[in-house]
Amino acid sequence: MVVLRRCVCVAALVALSPCSFLGVREPGSTSPLIRLRAGKRQPKEDLEVMKGFSVLVDFQMQGTDGSALVWKDVDNPLSFLAGGREVPEPLDSAVLGMVCGESKRLLAYGEPDEGGKELWEISNEKTDTCDLPLTLDITLLGIKVRQDSRGVVVQTVMRGDGITYPKSGDRISVHYTGKLASNGRKFDSTYDRKIPFTFKVGVGQVIAGWDVALMKLSQGEKAVVTVPSALAYGPRGYGKLIPPNSDLIFEVHLVKVSRYSY
Repeated sequence: MVVLRRCVCVAALVALSPCSFLGVREPGSTSPLIRLRAGKRQPKEDLEVMKGFSVLVDFQMQGTDGSALVWKDVDNPLSFLAGGREVPEPLDSAVLGMVCGESKRLLAYGEPDEGGKELWEISNEKTDTCDLPLTLDITLLGIKVRQDSRGVVVQTVMRGDGITYPKSGDRISVHYTGKLASNGRKFDSTYDRKIPFTFKVGVGQVIAGWDVALMKLSQGEKAVVTVPSALAYGPRGYGKLIPPNSDLIFEVHLVKVSRYSY
């Protein structure tokens, strides 16, 4: 186990003290963050981390001179609630606004000793100290998906209005591309026809997995929806397009919700 003292608690595997995480900045700069690499993002398209999102982060820590690697844990990425104070504030703040695949570098400064050096105490079988600022490189691996008890998985890729959610009986218009989960082969797409698919949601006009998933989206939202075979076409399949017992993946865009008049 690696134990760093006079720093910030990053994970159970790395024990750090939050009181002494004095700075997250580039030396000589007022900029709080150094962006290492942007993710594959399209403005206003990719989902950005907001307070309350559950995120998965890969991280590594080392001296700023690039020498001794203090910690890297590829097999056990860090999972926490953004803005939930489950990790120290600088890391909590750093993930806000990030998109999947994006990386940032934070600089962590320790407490100065009598000579003015910022010291870190590193314990790994033996105790040692270093007087370098430490870098924490973080990469956002993912944003937690929503999973229904029946196995329908919804992963948002672009937020909707957050207000207009379909109710049973509402007429909705949806653009989608359907693929086989087993090999990614496309079997249908409204984009090829250049017209969205319109139907009444929640009343059995489509496969059950769609009724479950689409009522979780708000108008304008884009998501990747995984539907298990039991809530799709089951053992019958669908002609030559969908083999029996196939799980399906849909890239969906909830274009419009028209309220049902009771």
